[in-house]
Amino acid sequence: QKSDLKSIATATPIKTSMAMRTTLLALLLIAAIAAYWIETSFLRTNIAHHTDIWKNYGAELAWDGKRPLNVLFMSWGSRGDHQPNVAMALELAKLGHKVIVLGLEKYKHIIEQHEPAILYRPLYDDYIINLINNQVPKGDDDGDDPIKSITQYSFNSSEQLVNQYIDSALSTLPEEHGGGEIDVLFGSYAPPILLHHITVAETIKKPLFLLTHDPFLPSESYSVNPDEGRCVDNGRRANVLLSHIGSTLFGFMFTFGETPWRKLRRDLGVKTNFPFFRFTHHKYLVNFPIFDTSETNLWPRPNDWPSHWYATGFFEMPKDSKQEFDGGNELQLWIDERKEKFNRPLLFFGQGSFTSLDRVAMTQILIDTCERLQMDAVALATTIDFDGRPPPPFIKVVKEADLSSVFPQCSVIVHHGGGGTSSQVIRSGTPGVCMPFFLFQNNWGAQLRDIGAGTLVDTKEIRDAWNKNETNLLLDAVEEVMELDVQKAAAELGLKARESRAGGVQFAAKKTIEILQAYQNRVSNLKKDQSALKDDF
Repeated sequence: QKSDLKSIATATPIKTSMAMRTTLLALLLIAAIAAYWIETSFLRTNIAHHTDIWKNYGAELAWDGKRPLNVLFMSWGSRGDHQPNVAMALELAKLGHKVIVLGLEKYKHIIEQHEPAILYRPLYDDYIINLINNQVPKGDDDGDDPIKSITQYSFNSSEQLVNQYIDSALSTLPEEHGGGEIDVLFGSYAPPILLHHITVAETIKKPLFLLTHDPFLPSESYSVNPDEGRCVDNGRRANVLLSHIGSTLFGFMFTFGETPWRKLRRDLGVKTNFPFFRFTHHKYLVNFPIFDTSETNLWPRPNDWPSHWYATGFFEMPKDSKQEFDGGNELQLWIDERKEKFNRPLLFFGQGSFTSLDRVAMTQILIDTCERLQMDAVALATTIDFDGRPPPPFIKVVKEADLSSVFPQCSVIVHHGGGGTSSQVIRSGTPGVCMPFFLFQNNWGAQLRDIGAGTLVDTKEIRDAWNKNETNLLLDAVEEVMELDVQKAAAELGLKARESRAGGVQFAAKKTIEILQAYQNRVSNLKKDQSALKDDF
């Protein structure tokens, strides 16, 4: 008995030890599987090989691949959002297709001057000006929450804009323009308007292409850093994780609960994706072909993008297209005359096509800068205000300007950091002072500052310092970018940009037709296969 007890006592620890090892191995295996699942599902995009475009809503395309397509551009926002659409529309028209461009009345002239090659239809947006004004940092709670103002704009404008887009998409083209219904839609990848354009496409089941002018598409290569409000490489895992967080945040704000969007989408008969719709998530966006027009020399095309996401560079207007600008010839005569008489450096001063809130302060800052640095200036009427008085002889005020012509003649460009304007700044080879007023516009200025080809200032600090004691903080920034090393870096970057991404809009137009032809062939083959299966049955 003693011997048996001894053997039992000896065996028990061995069995216990084996059970513990087995349990530990099982737990390690579960942890490894969980880690792999988290890594592949949450810390990688896994969209590089996705090819099934428009599968999420079954876009319909009744096209034989030969007749002209009827295309609708759902424009929105500023001039910088309208002009790339016009450039793309003109290229598609050159290929023989019929194009309508919806646009705000403020910018109808940049579309109508190209008729009958493309057609203009008006878009009415009662809420856009509030969105712009609420982006300007005013130092109080009402003006310093850009995410809140974007959400509110999206809610308020949802029904008005979506209904206009749908009405235009379902109406036929004029007989003299070929007639027929719209075949294809173009929209914008921008959080305030993206859900509008997606909702239209899903409602009428038409192919939707997206354009983006800022480098904010989901990627493992870079992401929006919330602390800096700019797009940088935060590390692969952090980039994907921030993309998840961003899409969840926007989806929650826009579509959680009984929001205007949930009600509108339900009324239109499209998915609401309860409990909320992550419309900016990479697994959803991969359903759409996208043309990214941001500067590839600053943000190269990521390797994890699907093949139908293209980095094209800025969409330049076709060289043979006529473009009329306010006082175009008069402006060039003024520049030439000032250069011949005084040979002073030329400064461009403008904060985009929307009217600035504090134009009086901006006017005084500009005058002080020009006087102290002995410069001439071309200034946008939306940014400054002389209150009916004539400007001093060294300042030329214009409603708009041909930036591709004016920027290369400047020594410094003070701009707001919009995607279109920033691309023009880069291509001109002239250094810029980025003075942003809209969410994430500092992105361009910060990137150029980091490579020594420009600088970035805080608009609120500039304005507050002047209004407090007439301290001109813009002066130092202008002097900084007039340094020889900054001028040289900007010139080198401009040369790269002009050479590396020439013909981006022509490439995008041809790719659009190729994608549609491939999609139509695939759908036709699928229908034939389904018909054959029915016959066999």
